[in-house]
Amino acid sequence: MLAERALWEGEPKLPVQPGPGVFRMLRCLVTGMEGVGADIWGAGAVKELKRVVEEEVREIVKEWVGGIAGGEKETEKVVQVLFDMLYLQRVIAGGVGLADGGLEDVVGELVRLAGMDDVTMNRMRKSAAEYWKKSYLLFALLAD
Repeated sequence: MLAERALWEGEPKLPVQPGPGVFRMLRCLVTGMEGVGADIWGAGAVKELKRVVEEEVREIVKEWVGGIAGGEKETEKVVQVLFDMLYLQRVIAGGVGLADGGLEDVVGELVRLAGMDDVTMNRMRKSAAEYWKKSYLLFALLAD
């Protein structure tokens, strides 16, 4: 069982916060941005950084999805990564994938692997949006 699963809520139990790796990644990103100087991060620079981060995340997750073997433990990981991607969509693209597909193609593949229905997906999207509302001040330089 995933350690994060202890924090899952509802029926069926689903994640309500991103995994620690996503949180660390965002914290490191913002710390790096602050290190360069918070005053240089205008809207255009932040948009370009988000685009690059989104491309990198998409490629990493696509590669991970390609190596999934299956099984219950893997399904739990898929569900957590799906929540992570929904959360990152909020952070990186304001909840909407960029014109070239954004993270939506990876989200679609994760939904297929997890066997999620529309009701469950809507619940996860809502939880990701709610968690962004709770955490956006921690990543203020990335907030729109």
